[in-house]
Amino acid sequence: MPAAQTLSELDELRRDAWNAFQASAAPLKTSEFWRRVDFARWKLEELRPDSVCNATTPSKIDRGAAAGALRQAPAFPDAAVDLDPALAAKGVVFTSLEKAFRDHPNLVKPALMRCAGPDLAKLEAANAALWKGGAFLYVPNGVLVEKPFDVAFLGGAKHSFPRLVAVVGDGAEATVIEDHSEAADLSTAFGRLKVGRGARLNYFYNQGLPKTATHFWNQRIDLAQDAHLRHTSILLGGALHKSNVHVELLGAGARSELFGVVFGSARQFFDTTTWQMHRASRSQSDLLFKAALKDRARSVYTGMIRVEKDALGCDAFQQNNNLLLSDTARADTTPVLEILTDQVRCKHGATMGPVSREELFYLACRGLDPKEAAKQLVMGFFEPILAQVPLERLKEELPGRVERGLE
Repeated sequence: MPAAQTLSELDELRRDAWNAFQASAAPLKTSEFWRRVDFARWKLEELRPDSVCNATTPSKIDRGAAAGALRQAPAFPDAAVDLDPALAAKGVVFTSLEKAFRDHPNLVKPALMRCAGPDLAKLEAANAALWKGGAFLYVPNGVLVEKPFDVAFLGGAKHSFPRLVAVVGDGAEATVIEDHSEAADLSTAFGRLKVGRGARLNYFYNQGLPKTATHFWNQRIDLAQDAHLRHTSILLGGALHKSNVHVELLGAGARSELFGVVFGSARQFFDTTTWQMHRASRSQSDLLFKAALKDRARSVYTGMIRVEKDALGCDAFQQNNNLLLSDTARADTTPVLEILTDQVRCKHGATMGPVSREELFYLACRGLDPKEAAKQLVMGFFEPILAQVPLERLKEELPGRVERGLE
């Protein structure tokens, strides 16, 4: 680099992250987090600090029924954004993360700090060094937004590093949909959500990648006093999907609801981990993850509930249900409780088993062929979670995806 050329603050952060990436070793295979997944599948040794791709972000988009829409290509610093002007007038910021870093550094900088821990240090450093564009949402204190913000990360690259940051101010309300249906063959996504006092956030993560993709997703969520999070993951695509959703209940009365849907076929492999970390008294968490698997598909779920010794009066629940549609499908579940005080109520449970023969017989007696009967049972299995999806396009797409997976 010429001596006269100076780096921007964001470039310096990326340079430091690249140096950390090069210096960090791959996680040990003995690590519990990586015990079932080969870290080498992400092919990080191929990365270069100046990697680019041929994807392009569309210059114009239509938000439709959403409050705002954003489309982001992997290696471009700008995003196509359409935000309701009435919300912009109220101080809502919805733009690329790079632009937000320049215009709103006090909001963005804390969310770019690396904090994912040693098992994820190399992936986190790679994302911090190589993300471009990104997505950023800020909803000011007291602003209530009824319609969702629709964010989509596009494809066109071998590697991509999506990054999304959302900050919901005190007493504000928002809904966010993050879509990964067109990402790269190898993608490493990181996100950060901060929900202020008494604020509400509904969050939907839609992963419908081609069945050749390898995808990792990490999200850290901080909940302040009396904040309420309702979070849904819809995981249908990819050859290999590994995710880590980490919720910090930092304020008294904070509440977290986590829901997940996994549908796998062929040899798809889903490895999901969740953390419900109760740091404050009277905080509540509720979790329901459901997986339906056919052929040789496999799902691994690991869930941690931790309640600190000073977090009194907490209430936590965790449930993982698995429906096996073939003799060769497999589901593993590991619920974990770390309770450091006795003044709490915590429960967990898990189920797995085949489709009920009685239910199939019932549907067959009413004229449904085996394929249609299986579809109806799977959709009924998922219905309590899918009914919450706020965008009609997703409600219309999901049954078709499940039906194609059952073929």
